[in-house]
Amino acid sequence: MKLLVSFLAFVVIIYHPSEAQKNNLAACSCIRVKDPVCGTDGRNYLNPCLAKCHNVRVECDGSCPCQKSGGQCFCPFNFEPVCGVNGNDYDNRCLARCANEDIQCEGRCPCAKPEFCPAIFSPVCGADGETYSNSCVAGQRGVVCQWQSLNVWFAVN
Repeated sequence: MKLLVSFLAFVVIIYHPSEAQKNNLAACSCIRVKDPVCGTDGRNYLNPCLAKCHNVRVECDGSCPCQKSGGQCFCPFNFEPVCGVNGNDYDNRCLARCANEDIQCEGRCPCAKPEFCPAIFSPVCGADGETYSNSCVAGQRGVVCQWQSLNVWFAVN
């Protein structure tokens, strides 16, 4: 019995969060209020509290990219390349968004083709005019998706 009590006391001491961890957790307790902001990392956050929780400063209110006066985009200089659906490389997500381009994959173009695709029916329209069962299947065939269909619900009597 003494051995069990000693073991439990040891576990509590080992796994008891430190004051720094408690303070960090307390600092990250944000309410889920939608007040979108763009962080200095070029990513969108639900609200300023969540940006702060990720140690990111707010660049501007609203979604990324931030607009400078004159309608120009302001993007961070971070190099995290992405491939646009147009087949062009962008140095980061913000620059792709600034060009009004959807992102096909992380990294440089061309995007790697997956070996296996999930059996999920979420139709997409390929740049070749064909409809594919999902974006993975289109990607396997080397086709860029132009748009993804909306979920359509049918009433059956």
